[in-house]
Amino acid sequence: MLSKDEPPWPVLPPIALEFNLPVYPVDDAATFIVDDRTVDYAELAELEAMLKAAEQQLGLTSTLENGPPVPGDSEGQEGEGGGGTELTGWSYPSNVLWLELVTVTNQIGAFIVHSPDTTGVYDLFATTNLSPNVAGFNLTNWFWVLRTLPGQTNLTVTNLTATESYFRLANTNDTDGGGFSDAFERLVTHTDPNDPADDRIMPLIGISVIDSVAIEQYPTNTARFRLSRLGGYVSWPLQVQCGLSGTATYAVDYSLGPATVIGTNVTVTFSPGETTVELTLTAVPDSQAEGTETATLTLRGDVGYEIDPAHSAVTGWILEQYQYTYTTVADFKQGTMMGLEAVQGAGDGQLQFTSNLPPQFPFIAVACSGRGTVARINTTNGTVIGEYRTTPAGLVYSGDSGPGPQPSRTTVDLFGNVWVANRADVVTINGTNYGSVTRIGLIIGGSRFDKIGTNYVPNSNGQYVAISNAVYNTCIDRDGDGFIRTSRGLADILPWDNEGGVDSEGGVSTADEEAISEYVRVHCTGTRTIAVDKFNDILGRGNGESRTPKSQFIDCFTRS
Repeated sequence: MLSKDEPPWPVLPPIALEFNLPVYPVDDAATFIVDDRTVDYAELAELEAMLKAAEQQLGLTSTLENGPPVPGDSEGQEGEGGGGTELTGWSYPSNVLWLELVTVTNQIGAFIVHSPDTTGVYDLFATTNLSPNVAGFNLTNWFWVLRTLPGQTNLTVTNLTATESYFRLANTNDTDGGGFSDAFERLVTHTDPNDPADDRIMPLIGISVIDSVAIEQYPTNTARFRLSRLGGYVSWPLQVQCGLSGTATYAVDYSLGPATVIGTNVTVTFSPGETTVELTLTAVPDSQAEGTETATLTLRGDVGYEIDPAHSAVTGWILEQYQYTYTTVADFKQGTMMGLEAVQGAGDGQLQFTSNLPPQFPFIAVACSGRGTVARINTTNGTVIGEYRTTPAGLVYSGDSGPGPQPSRTTVDLFGNVWVANRADVVTINGTNYGSVTRIGLIIGGSRFDKIGTNYVPNSNGQYVAISNAVYNTCIDRDGDGFIRTSRGLADILPWDNEGGVDSEGGVSTADEEAISEYVRVHCTGTRTIAVDKFNDILGRGNGESRTPKSQFIDCFTRS
């Protein structure tokens, strides 16, 4: 069920029948998804409690006994078994495997695996279309996403670009010993789980991002990538070839392992039975002002495996060292000068900032409250390089200083993203008032284009910026075209139509501006002051609060 905190018992919930809700079967073993997003559970619970209280007062029923309901039985603790109203003081049985979707933001999904097996390994599958007209298994469009590590409970899935997706966990048992799990054969290859002969196909290799940023200042803050191997002779060792590219230089700017690196050629070895290899990119603190650099790892074809086209390359960003500690007087006098220069004739030991040092992010963000936007200005020449909406269209605001969301204060995080609080943007969700904050990404460099039909035509003043030759980018390519569509300057504000109110409670799915990377509802109203701490956590202040703790203000952006 899509809006319940707890999954239903493995029987069709009575609420699906009572409200004629859509039911999507996903296999032939009484597994299904019920779309219950139109059900107001809070109202149902209140009505149920009133009815039961009235029945007891009239002597029509006895006091209910405590304990969970029996599947399919409408009598129970506080509601109906297998669906129905909220069950108080009772959770889903601990001996059942189920998958919890926690958040989906910025095309990244956070999941929790609830399993009775503390060492269990599972495959995660996804589909974008569950047809209620397909009998038994939906064999048409499932694809494999990842395999968990032993006992892994927290899962992160990136690049979620589909409007709607469904996910399911499966055991990794391989009945025929052919290399593919039974679930993979049923859902993806549509082969016989009892016939090992049909498993002997090329291994499928993919690479994905776990953490894309490495920082020279903190070498323990590394970028990490995961290579996955699926099926085909999994009991044999396998060497996978990759290519290195980007502005950073291996062994000078970063290290990469476990792997064999010769020039720009990288070899990663899978041991027999090993299905994942995690690579770590560690920045080298060289005390050189080089700006942000990139390292791209691309899978190369080989006769021994096939490449998953959806997971064929990853990029890591290396942020340069921005702070240095002098440990001795001699070190201070003769040590490395980073953005400093000695003042001639001013006496021994006097330093000043160099006047010609280009800052890493030479921009300032200004909230235009009356316009409901944020403007980004290049501080080196005063040019407004973009203006961005901070809320979707179609909302009703409750400000006292004019119309609109009244974006009030901004801050910039470690990666150059601008965060802004929308002071007058308040919405009531299930009886609770929520404010909002918006994050606007940054792209530096990159050729600009116009889009004419499906073609991209070079234009230095176009709205489309090529990612391929950008120096730095934290924006999100939501449509996957290889370009970031973004504002060209003052008053060039791209639409955010919010059709059907899909983004009203959070999300940026309808924003044409791809620099707008997050719009999130937060647990306070009148959000105004906003700040970022040394851990890159976002903190803010709402009405009547001296400071809202990050756990209450915005719990999905720690380490953002």
